[in-house]
Amino acid sequence: MKAIWNSRFTQLETNNHTITKVDSFDSVPVVECGMILIDHAPAERRQVEIARFKDFADILVCHDSELREYYSYDFDQFKYQFTYNVYPKTTTFVSNTIDIGRLLSADLMPLCDCHGLSKCPSYGNTGAIS
Repeated sequence: MKAIWNSRFTQLETNNHTITKVDSFDSVPVVECGMILIDHAPAERRQVEIARFKDFADILVCHDSELREYYSYDFDQFKYQFTYNVYPKTTTFVSNTIDIGRLLSADLMPLCDCHGLSKCPSYGNTGAIS
């Protein structure tokens, strides 16, 4: 039986994409894939997953990157980095194969419920390429 948290996301599952509860992150198989989201607890485990998957995923999406030091994120091992910092909770995309800055910087706009960009408190801040 899936955990209650997982059941909120079952509509996202496809033949190629599953959401699975695991008892140990060590049991998650390392396989080649397009993208991996790093946004789990315990925080100490996030950098372990970044290291495990860095050569197997085209893009790693690392949430809460404003807490880079707290989570011990080491993005220096990646050729390409793009930090989306429109909101207080930032997300950094990293890759060794895809120039994420070129891919994302022109397409990302604030994702908020404002009624026009001129009223958006985040307007004009569409991310920083590092």
